[in-house]
Formats: sequence, structure tokens, C-alpha cells
Amino acid sequence: MNLRSILAATLVIVALVPVTGFAEVEETPDNPVESPAEQTVNDNQPLPVVRADINVIGALPETPAITTLGDDELRAGQSKDAGDLLREAPGVSSGRMGGHGLDPRVRGLGESSIRILIDGAEVHGGCPNRMDPPSSFAAVDSFDEVIVLRGVQTLRYGTAPGTVLFEREPIRFLEENWWQAGFNTDTGTNSDGPAVGFNASVGTSKVSLQVAGDRLAMDNYSDGDGEEVASAFDSRNGSIELGWTPDELTSLSLSYEVNRTEDALYAGAGMDSPFSDGDVARLKFRRGGTSGLLGDMSADVYWSEVEHLMDNYSLREWTAAMAMRAPSTSDSVGGRFWTDLHVADNLDLTVGVDIARNERSALRFAGPNPDNVAMLQSVLWPEVDLDQSGLFLEGLHSVGDAGSFRFGIRVDRHTASAGAADVKPTGMNPTPRQLWETYYDVVDDNWENNDVGGFVRYEHRLTRSGVGFFAGLSRTARAADTTQRFIASNNMMPAMRWVGNPYLDVAVHTQIDGGISWSGSSYSFDATVFYDDVDDEILRDRAHGQPGILRDDNATIYRNVEARRAGAEIVGRWRLGSAFTVGGDAAYVYAQNTTDDAPIAQTPPLEGNLFANWAAGGWGVSGIMRWASKQTRVDDNPMTGSGLDAAETPGWVVLDLSGEVDVGAGFRVRVGVDNVFDRTYAYHLNRDNFFDPDPIQINEPGRVFWLGLRWSGKG
Repeated sequence: MNLRSILAATLVIVALVPVTGFAEVEETPDNPVESPAEQTVNDNQPLPVVRADINVIGALPETPAITTLGDDELRAGQSKDAGDLLREAPGVSSGRMGGHGLDPRVRGLGESSIRILIDGAEVHGGCPNRMDPPSSFAAVDSFDEVIVLRGVQTLRYGTAPGTVLFEREPIRFLEENWWQAGFNTDTGTNSDGPAVGFNASVGTSKVSLQVAGDRLAMDNYSDGDGEEVASAFDSRNGSIELGWTPDELTSLSLSYEVNRTEDALYAGAGMDSPFSDGDVARLKFRRGGTSGLLGDMSADVYWSEVEHLMDNYSLREWTAAMAMRAPSTSDSVGGRFWTDLHVADNLDLTVGVDIARNERSALRFAGPNPDNVAMLQSVLWPEVDLDQSGLFLEGLHSVGDAGSFRFGIRVDRHTASAGAADVKPTGMNPTPRQLWETYYDVVDDNWENNDVGGFVRYEHRLTRSGVGFFAGLSRTARAADTTQRFIASNNMMPAMRWVGNPYLDVAVHTQIDGGISWSGSSYSFDATVFYDDVDDEILRDRAHGQPGILRDDNATIYRNVEARRAGAEIVGRWRLGSAFTVGGDAAYVYAQNTTDDAPIAQTPPLEGNLFANWAAGGWGVSGIMRWASKQTRVDDNPMTGSGLDAAETPGWVVLDLSGEVDVGAGFRVRVGVDNVFDRTYAYHLNRDNFFDPDPIQINEPGRVFWLGLRWSGKG
């Protein structure tokens, strides 16, 4: 890689969330919140370390459109896939293909429309069918928090309409402590043996060494009707990190992480995955600001490598006409740097650069039986290189004591190329270029584009009343990803072809949004609304002879359309006395293809959570009601539209209950039951099948009993 050298409401309920609650109550004059330095660290905390006071670089705005999942959500319940965890954030849903690799969507936008960073690194999955979305490489229990940005809140991570940050904080030991460790295990009625995880650190106030690992093996689960769902998998993750904090303002860390998933079954696909391996290396630098012009500084450099295999015979009974296997790779390298500048008492600027490169290759081989799968049938990803480089400037201008303007501008350059566009598969199968030319007017396997994005937002907080609000306007652009631009999956049956469009324009989002927050000593309430007008939305569709599409044979293709999106999220929390808390959230998104006057497929309906918990004296009980309304705005007919929706979906309500107790000596025991009434239900988002043109709706697990133990200590 060239850059390696350059970068080296709904419903009421009793629900269980972790003992400290579902969301933080914001600080008000009547409800002061302790700073990290004022909080007491005790022997029972899951992470008994003091975090360095330097993790303030480029602080994100405090708006209702940002949700943080902290220790309560990350450590609660049975071990879970990161895509499953993200469902706990308002405005986030995810599609299920099996038990591993649930694919998240933010405000109805998914895949490359959202950017996912894992401790600062971008990991692009290796599967053309997204068996391994980026979130599948995040070992949930190893992170300190997960931050979900809905809409455009900052430009430092690009111009995606949604961003998910899996974050780890730098460690600094107190003088009297030199080690800390944690261990957790859990098992459930859908487990294939207990899940285990550990973390251990040693060090001083200046240097530290941390190792962590986990293993999660799940069996096929049964849905509420008792039907077995192919969903088993076995995953192992491990990491090592060396940290150096020479002073209170500076942190430097070098880490290496491995992710291994084996024998993953997918009920919603025509193949399973014998293995999916990911390796990630990171170098992170943080420097706190001084009183002069130069403020906080941050620099991240990363490298990731993914190798993936899927086939239709290793892990399932071979019943297809041909045995097939599809090996693939995805290598990424990149980095970002930014620094804050204190220009004036009421003006701070942030300037930076963000660079990323991804190389992907995938082939599909076929044969008469599993012992002879050597014929090159399709060049799925024809040695695709995607490069992105961006320069950005952000600012914060204070207006009086309560108001502020945030603004930013970003210039991005994108390039894309397919180095194997003319590689000829076996027999009569076409090259990628020949397949593209069958469906599109213009074909170019080298593409480049420059674009400008930006935003401006006013924020205001009335300190005495605890009320705050914001309103903003943004323009962002998103380039097509590897699959949308260059996928070349051939089949003798046109309806089973999947053909990228090398000449797709960038999708330009012009969005207005606003929100209000209201908090007091015992409550908090947030609400946000948005409207997004999209020029050249990148739509996955079927070939019906539309403008620019040369065929009317029902093949899966991509094209640009005009679209609009709108929606809202509401989050509330109330503390009723010293031990009892209730709350909930709800989110809705509307998406319309205005070119064809049709709903956009794979848009979640109104959905959310309601919860209640009681905690006192080292133990607690809680419950959460997860719910979704029916979705009737669908695009489920491949003869007239995309057919990406399996069908209209009914509404549902599911109750989870749990409890926990502190048994002393650093041990906590948790027990619970998910889907108490053994309901049969499925989220509206389904996953499409790589071989079968009909998408499949995968039911969620039925009733699951689980038990967990966690220990932490320090010395």
C-alpha cells in the first residue's frame, strides 16, 4: 500500500438496565455532577483505574443527537455482538443474517453511509455480502464507551450522516497502584460453552502494559416458535497495548489487536463463513493544550487487514447445483491529525487532516462438488482501491454566557480504481468490465472527485432552567463504496446477478436539524428532529430499464436518485426517589425515493425501549421493554422496485428482566431472562441473500436464560 509509508411513549413497563441507569442525568445547578477527579474509586468498579486527564482533545458538542453507551450498557447482560449492543442507542437499528455480524443503521442509513471507528481505526470487512460489517470487529467488553453521532456533529471523522466510535481511554496508574485486572464469564441457554473475557494491566504513572482477550461461542438459537435458526459461531479476540504518559498532558500508545471468527452460520445467506480473520495495529498520540495559542492535539495512525472465506458446503449440507467458495481480503491504512487553536477568548478553532485507503479483492469459485471448486466464476471485487483524503477546519464561537456557534468546512478528494476489471473468469463468464457495460451507459474503472462539505449550528443553554436547544444546517457528500461501484457477481440467471455502477455520482446530503434538552435534579429529556434532502442518493435497485440502465432483466444494480429523509428521536429519564429510575426512548425515520415516488427499502419503523430499575445496598433488579411498531412503507416487489424488503412487518413488544448483586471481594453476579414471554418477532431490517434474489427475514432469539459473573481488582 502506498499510504503505509506515508502514515506508517409509547408503552409502559418494568425493564432492566444496569444499576446506574440508562442515561446520564445532565449537570444542573440543582444537580451537580462529580468530576472524574472527585469520584471515589472502589474495589468493585469494573475498571479500577484512574484515566488520564488528557482525553479532552476536540471535545464533542453536548447535543441530544449524541448518545454515549458507557459501562452500564457495555457490561450488562449476556455477551453480545456489537451490532446488537448498538440497538440500545436511539435512532440505531440493525439487520440480522445470523448470530454474528449484525449490521447497524443510523437513522435508516447503513453500510458505507455511516462511519465506524474502532479505537480510532477503520476496519472494512472482507465479505461482499457483509457477513463481517465493521462493528463485528469490535469486542464489546474491551471498550470504555461507544459514542453514536446522529447527523453531522463534527467533520473530524469525515462527512458521514452517522458515525459510531468505539473508544478506549488511556490508562494512568496512581502512585499507590501498579496493577489492575478484571475477569468476566457468562453463559446462557443459547451458548456453546461459557463466554470468558479478561483484562490485565501493570505499570506506573508513566508507563503501562495492558493485555486483554475474550472468547465467545454461541450455538444455534431457537425463535419464539421453537424453530432453530442457523446462527452459531465461535469468536476469539485479543489485544496488547503499550502506553507512555510522560506527563499529565501527554499520552502515547501502541497496540495490536487480533479478531478471529470461525464456523459462523448464517440463516439469511446462501453461504456460511468457515473463518473471518482481522488484525489491527494502532499508534495514538494525545497532548493536552496550554494557555497559549496551541491547544489540544491528537494523532492516530492505523493499519488493518481482513481475510474472509465463505462457501456453501463446509458448514451446511450441500444441496446447491454447484459448490461455491468466495475468498476475499480487505486491507486498510489511514490516520488523522488535528489540533485546537485558542484564537481568542470567545473563539476556538480545530484544524486537521483525515486520510484513509482501502484495498479489496474477492473471487468466487465454482465446481461440480466440494472436492473440486476451482473454476473462477466471478471476480466479485476486482482489486479495488479506494482513497480518501480530507482537510477540515472547525470553530466554536461563544456568544455571551449561554450561546455559541459551531461551524466547519471540509474539503475531500476521493479516487477509486479497479485493477482487475479485465480479468476473464472461466468459460463464458464475462469480465467485470463486460458485466458493467451490459447494464450502464458509461463505464469508467478509474474515478475521482473533489467535494466540499460543512455545517453551522447555534447552541443555547439556559442554565437556571436547565433547558438547552440547538439548530443547524449542513452539507455533506458521500462517495460510493467498493460494492456499489465495482461489484461484479455474474449468474446465468439475470435476476441473480449483482452489478456495481462505476459511474455513480456522490450522494449530497443537505440537512437541517434541531433539538431541545431539559434537565433537573431528578430528570432529563432530549428530543431531536431532522430533515435531509439528498441529491444523487445511491440506491440499490433492480434493472427495470430506468434512465441510464440498459437492461430490464431484474438484475441487482445501483443508480442515483433524488430522495428525502426526515425523522425524530426522543429520550427521557426520571429518578423516582433514591433507588428507582424509569425512562425510555423512541425513534422514527421516514425515507422516500422522490425520483420514483416510492419508499426506500430497509427503513426501520417507529421503535424504541422503555425501562425501569431499582438499585440499593449492592443489589438491583431491572427490566427493559423493547418494542417496534409495524412497518407498511416497504419496497418488497423486485418486479417493480428493489425488492430489498422481505415484506411488511408487524409490531411487537418484548420484555427482558435481570438482577445483580455485589457479593464482595470485587465480585458481581448477574442473572436474567431475555424475551420473557418467548415471543416470535423480527426487526424490520433483513439481510439480502448472496444467491437467492428473495431477502429473508430472520427471527430474533426466543426466551433465553443467562447467568454472569464479573470480578475486578487492583493493587
